[in-house]
Amino acid sequence: GDEVKYVAHEDAGRYARVGSDWYKWVYRLNGAGELLETLEPWKVGEIQRDYKKYPRFLEECPKYDGFTVVPNFNGEYQRVVHNNLNLVTPLNHLPKPGDITNTLRFLKHLFGGEATPEKQIEADPFTVALDWLTIAHNQPKHQLPVIILVSKENKTGKSTFLNWINWIYGNNATVLNNAQFAMKFNAHYATKMFIGLDEAFQDLDKKAEKERLKQMVTSKEMQIERKGVDLKPVPFFAKIVMCSNDADKVMKLDEEETRWFVVKVPQ
Repeated sequence: GDEVKYVAHEDAGRYARVGSDWYKWVYRLNGAGELLETLEPWKVGEIQRDYKKYPRFLEECPKYDGFTVVPNFNGEYQRVVHNNLNLVTPLNHLPKPGDITNTLRFLKHLFGGEATPEKQIEADPFTVALDWLTIAHNQPKHQLPVIILVSKENKTGKSTFLNWINWIYGNNATVLNNAQFAMKFNAHYATKMFIGLDEAFQDLDKKAEKERLKQMVTSKEMQIERKGVDLKPVPFFAKIVMCSNDADKVMKLDEEETRWFVVKVPQ
């Protein structure tokens, strides 16, 4: 009709209470200049101060019981699952048919092998790499081995591979250095679908980080640890890619290990 009625403030959807803690969706620019939406802890007192003219503002914000991680990159994404906020975010783009010659040349350079996109060869590094990428995208809950890219030379494409995955998956991917991976708090990577470790363990002699990595490879759940916030368990489906200039320092592997996919990248 002709009546205008106040329903809720337009900013109410930018905030949420998860359990007993408050959060805000904020935007940040990534290295590619794309605008990404991230969820940041926010003090409830600051929200009340910013919207003091709207006494019902907090009641208008969505409220969830907890967090969860439910990945889907094929059009069936759910933001809320059983009243739990899904920390996986939808992709910023839609796929469409096109020429992928440069992508295949890049992957062929990294992984080598005798196979081609038309001729798959079992256990060939190039075939394994294409399978890994396909399964990670179409069946993201499926467990996959850790890719370890090693080469003594710089500018071989190892870091570019990490950035490439980051550009495709946006908020669902992150690249860490040794210090960021060794931090006590893990909220910056615990909910990601792709975790890149650049120059992995290059200067580390500690076993703790390596044992943490081995545990992550087989774990189906991760405890989110934030400063000043209680531990929260969530499903863990991350795919891990490591890059290093020193193959001898990355990881001690047993002969029968199947959790690691080691590739020596040419110059």
